[in-house]
Amino acid sequence: MSLFVAADLTVVAVAWGLAYVLRFLVPIVPVTKGVPSAMTYANLLPLICAVWGIVFHASGLYDPMRGSSDATERRRILRASSLAMLIFLAAIFLVIEKEYPLSRLTLLYFYVLSTGLLVLERATLREVLREARRRGYNLRHVLIVGDGELGESLRDRLQRHPELGLKVRGFATDDPARVGSSVGATPVLGLWDEVPDLVAAGGIDQVLLALPFESMPRLGEVLGSLDGAAVDVKVVPDVGRFVSFRSD
Repeated sequence: MSLFVAADLTVVAVAWGLAYVLRFLVPIVPVTKGVPSAMTYANLLPLICAVWGIVFHASGLYDPMRGSSDATERRRILRASSLAMLIFLAAIFLVIEKEYPLSRLTLLYFYVLSTGLLVLERATLREVLREARRRGYNLRHVLIVGDGELGESLRDRLQRHPELGLKVRGFATDDPARVGSSVGATPVLGLWDEVPDLVAAGGIDQVLLALPFESMPRLGEVLGSLDGAAVDVKVVPDVGRFVSFRSD
């Protein structure tokens, strides 16, 4: 998260500086009212960074996004950048415009540059992180709850996509006889009731609930047992079985 915060705010600051340069130092549109001091614009950087940082955080752009598509992240950036710009404009025009009279064209340049550069920066960082994960770095260790067909297919999909950085540590089962065995090369570490203990023992960053359709009544029980656990929990629905049941 801290990497993305630092990168985003650096890009926003660079975009603010470039907007000033494009408007006043290498103007595409002629400057008719004189060139304002660069310090007038530089003094607004703390406010800009605060607004963009808060809005991006509130928009979920610093939440874990492994597995999310690039298009989803681009849409989030566009929405968050637009909201941040609206808040900044409101602050400028309603509160401090007399102290900091700003060029409207500079603000337009800034919005376009910051949004475009943020999309480019995020895409570059994501690709760097994906490559690191392919090489075995920056991994998150996963426990799959459910050792049946759904859990096994989920394990196989994660192994086919190492760029996600999700390494399966093992399965949890509802069958005591299967504890200590393995599904392929992946060990069955314990029972569903023991999932909180497996998480508490350390080494697990994410729990994926891949319960078969007929075990869905126990989903709330397993989720409840993980309340307060310092681990990311996601539910993987048994869509194939659901469709099969509905069609019978």
